Amino acid sequence: MDDLPKNINRISFQAWLALFSLGLFLWIVITHFGLILEILWILFGATLLTLAIRPLANFLQKWHVPRGVTVLPVYAGIGGIFFVMGNLLTPALTAEAETIRADVPALVEQLISQINGFPLIGNILPTSGNLVQNLTQCLDTLLTPLVNALAGLGSLALDALIVLVLAFFFVTDTKLRLTNLVDQWLPKRYWQHTSLILDRLSRRLTRWI
Repeated sequence: MDDLPKNINRISFQAWLALFSLGLFLWIVITHFGLILEILWILFGATLLTLAIRPLANFLQKWHVPRGVTVLPVYAGIGGIFFVMGNLLTPALTAEAETIRADVPALVEQLISQINGFPLIGNILPTSGNLVQNLTQCLDTLLTPLVNALAGLGSLALDALIVLVLAFFFVTDTKLRLTNLVDQWLPKRYWQHTSLILDRLSRRLTRWI
């Protein structure tokens, strides 16, 4: 009977500790949700890229080609594709945006001048100067998110670099496999069944990619 209050206090302390840990976990998830989501996307992208390159690395390894030598040309090809696409699209998009910003106010002003020739409609519409000024402000407001999006490409490029680095290590280091990581958290009797499931999943994802 004397041990009963001690057990109750101990269970109560464990319950409070579990609640505190759960609250701390939820606070971290809510506070850093964007960062956690970004990390998950990075790991997902690195995993997909690894599954895409690993069959080629496994095949060339039979011919005594180092796995790192296989990855680097693939990265060079991917980088070349994105570089060419960027060089083709960026000038065209920039020129179109500048053309719209420069020509639309003049076209609207010309249209308003022609409409003002009608007696009834001319009295209703605002003056061309005010309309052009408002339109210019609207265009600046619309182009501001575009500029911010272009500035955000720096963060996207950093994420892509991290994906490439992680995928390089995943492909070159054969010990860094999902099966090996999962086996550390499962009892030994489940290793064979888990390995079979993960291998099937890996093959299907590789074919899909």
